[in-house]
Amino acid sequence: AIALFPFLANLPRFSALPDEDIDLWLTAVEAVANHLGAAPDAPVPLIPLLLRGNAFKRFVKIHNNTRGRLISWEDWKNHLRDEFRPPNYLVERREELAGRVWRTTETLGSYFDQRRTLQLVALPDATEEELVDDLLSGVPSHHRRLITEAIPHAQRANPSLVILRRAMVECEVNQRGRNTLRSNRLD
Repeated sequence: AIALFPFLANLPRFSALPDEDIDLWLTAVEAVANHLGAAPDAPVPLIPLLLRGNAFKRFVKIHNNTRGRLISWEDWKNHLRDEFRPPNYLVERREELAGRVWRTTETLGSYFDQRRTLQLVALPDATEEELVDDLLSGVPSHHRRLITEAIPHAQRANPSLVILRRAMVECEVNQRGRNTLRSNRLD
């Protein structure tokens, strides 16, 4: 916690508002802690300082025995997910991810960002290669070829998420004048 305390003001807060997602909040806190090289359980003592509003009120109401059993960050993540996830949350996110395809009315960058957000929840243990394949699976094959061609040749065999997103955006910019990405074609 000492490693994270100086960054407390910059850590995300969670209030349990209807538009907030506990999984995305946990992922954000963990990403900052990992980036700073903090110990795996470093966020634990900061939890009450990061909760606001209804989330903090619910934290205060946790029974002391329960709070005493929640020692590790993994324990707390599981407890907070149980506490704040709506019913059928994971099933709905997985179904949403399975049905999420690129729509001709949106940019490829927007598609990437929205599908990637769903992946954070529905595929938390997937490898980067699996995530890249999943992102491409929602794009029609013709457009997939255009995106692959936009990936630098040396990285085509195993592109990272960053390289894939850049290729999607570059592909879209390059094709914008030709109107090939916003067609109604369903390859």
